[in-house]
This record gives sequence, structure tokens and C-alpha cells, in this order.
Amino acid sequence: MAGVRVRFAPSPTGALHLGSALTAVANFLFARRAGGEFVLRVDDTDPERSVRRHERTIRQDAEWLGLRFDEGPDEGGPYGPYRQSERMPLYFEHAERLVASDHAYREDGAILLRAPRADIVLHDAARGDVRVAAGAITDFVIVRSDGTATYQLATAVDDHLMAISHVIRGEDHLTNTARQIALSESLGWTAPRYAHTALLVADDGLKLSKRTGAPSLAELRGEGYPPEALLNYLAELSCPVIADGPSLLGALAQRFELRSLSRGQSRFDRGRLDWLSQQHLKRLNSLELARRVGQVLELRGVAWHPAQMTALGEGLKGCQTLVDAADAAEAVLVAPRVPPALDEVSRRAVALFRDVRAGWPEPYLAPVEADDVLVELRRRGEEEGLTARELLHGVRVGLTGREHGVALRYVIAAIERSDALTGRAA
Repeated sequence: MAGVRVRFAPSPTGALHLGSALTAVANFLFARRAGGEFVLRVDDTDPERSVRRHERTIRQDAEWLGLRFDEGPDEGGPYGPYRQSERMPLYFEHAERLVASDHAYREDGAILLRAPRADIVLHDAARGDVRVAAGAITDFVIVRSDGTATYQLATAVDDHLMAISHVIRGEDHLTNTARQIALSESLGWTAPRYAHTALLVADDGLKLSKRTGAPSLAELRGEGYPPEALLNYLAELSCPVIADGPSLLGALAQRFELRSLSRGQSRFDRGRLDWLSQQHLKRLNSLELARRVGQVLELRGVAWHPAQMTALGEGLKGCQTLVDAADAAEAVLVAPRVPPALDEVSRRAVALFRDVRAGWPEPYLAPVEADDVLVELRRRGEEEGLTARELLHGVRVGLTGREHGVALRYVIAAIERSDALTGRAA
């Protein structure tokens, strides 16, 4: 697959939503498997709707996901400029060529391409040959009456001039593909190889898009999904044969195949995303998980000591998202606003815990040291006639105000000594 060049060409009219991200991931994985180039080209030919800050957020979201561009507005490259608004003279030049060769004509200030008289055969890398009958496409505008180039002309010209070898996008672009092939043939060019993937739809079968409320990457990131899980999930949606549990970028790219792109509809399955998120968080080493959870806590204004997050890291691995993990960590790090009122048994359990913990002068404990505290606590509890359940339940509620949460060994390790001895429980 020498010479593979693919592009991601978003319109900077809003955040990067899940449907567009799916297309970006498919192109990126194909480029990485082929050792080719992944190009960012900004489709900003609509000046009223295109906003530069959206371009920045789209790039940031794509890079957070793990996608890296080889060429683009910031990277530069031999085929620039990479914003279509900066390439208008090229489009006008080729529109005039089409008029001169009688493939296009002027009409009320606009320029229209003459519809092809023969069938158009689209050689789809995933679906095989797709035939668009003559007459299915009528004459269409390539330069508007206000003098701006349309999407069809700009895309066909740029794909050729930027040496794009493959165009991978949603099947809703099939009619666009036929028009762009007609443009390429009218200009005497060989069109890129096309491959169309299934549309991403909601449970009701309606297409997920920017306009229909598809979740943006920023929203999913805010919900605590790690980028590895989202990349994994989008890769599976675009090419189902690569689904093999939690996988990282290298393995996903190695298994990616154009001929196995999804067809029909791909449903957004929140349950699958949740499962992948949990599995990827489990695969992180404890220090990296603690670092990411710490970032979420900082955004909330929750202070923490590195020793606390180090202690909690392993205990947070069962969480489904980073937000869930931060919630669990916050319950340990932040004392209840109102100390829990304990029954007599729980008060005895907390008193025993404080007595045992007082024998350890370190401000924070490692989990293995907390295990020693628990061993001594159980021994003392038996002497006092407390069952293991009464003892551990009382200590947890006394320290966190909650009946469930991170394993108690991590709670004991993460709470600072003076805090554990003086406060938290009434």
C-alpha cells in the first residue's frame, strides 16, 4: 500500500462529535497500518458558519483521542495551504477550465457542472462496485452566485492536488462521491479510491450527527471516558472485525481492513463503551491512573497529597470512568461536611481503629502497611467482642460517611494520620 495518503476534512462549525470522530479514526488507522500520511484539511468554505476556535477544539479533541496529523494548518507540508478558505483561487481556476471545455456553464452568476450522460461506477473498497445510473445526478452548482466554491468542487480539486489516495467516510456521502467522480473525470483526473462506512445511529435508528445531538468528544471526555477506550470503541464501530476486547492503537491499526468496514448502521452502544472504559482503566498502572484521577480532582478544587493518590491508585481500578474514580477518591480525601452519627458498635470500632492507627507515626501509609493495621484491628476487635463485619463497617462509615467505596486498605492508607485520629466521626 505504498503512497497511501488519507485526509480528515472537518467543517469548523462546532465541536468534534462522535460521527465525525469515527471517520477520523478509520482514516488514521488505515494510514498507520499502511505507513502512509494522515492529513488535516479544514473545510471552511462557509464563512458564515466556520469559526477558528472550533478548528482549534476539533484539533485538540482529535489529538486527545490519540490521532496525530502528518500534515495540516499547523504542521505545514508540501500540499498547503490546508484551509480551503485559503485555496479559493485554485477552485476558480479549475471551474474556468470546466467552462472552457464545456463541461460546465454559467447561470445567473453561478457555475454548474453538466451532469454525466453515462452511468458512474464507484469502486468502493468495502462494498465492491456501486453503480449510479445516468440521470440520477442532475446538473449541480460548483461555484455559487456569490463567487464562493461549493463543497463538491473544493473537495474534488483538493483531493487531487493533495494526492489523496483513499477517501474513507460515511455512506451518507455516496451521492457526493458520485458528483466528485464526475468532477474528476471532467477534469481528466483519476479519482481517489473510495470506501464508505456505516452511519452511526442512536437506538431509535436516527443518524447521530452534530445537528441531532450526537455526543461530542469533549462531552464524553467530561464524563470521564479515557481516550484509549473511545479510540478502541470507534475503531470497533468502523471495522467490527478488529473487536478483540481492550486494545491499544498499535494493535487496532494492525487489524484494520478497508474491506471489513461496517455496513448498514452502527448503533451507539453506551454499554460497550462503559465496559471498554472500565477495562482500559484496569490496564493502566496505578501511578498513571492516580495521575489522571488527580487531574479530575484538581478541576473540582479538591486538594490532595501525592502519597494519598499513590495509595488510592490500585483501589480505583474497578471504576468505570475517571469521573467515577474521582468520586470514589473524593469520598476518601474529603471529610464529610457533617460527621456521621454512629451507633454504639460503630463508635467502639472507630475508637479501636484510632488506637491502632496512633501506633503508626507516618502521616500516610502504603497499602501493605494498612494491611498490617487491619490485622491488628481485627485482633483487637475479637478481644472486644466485635465481629469483622461490625468492625470494618464501623470504621468505613466513621472515616468516609459512606457504607461502600474503595477497599478499606486504600482508605486507611490515604487518610492523613491526624485526620484519622481527630475528626471525621462524631
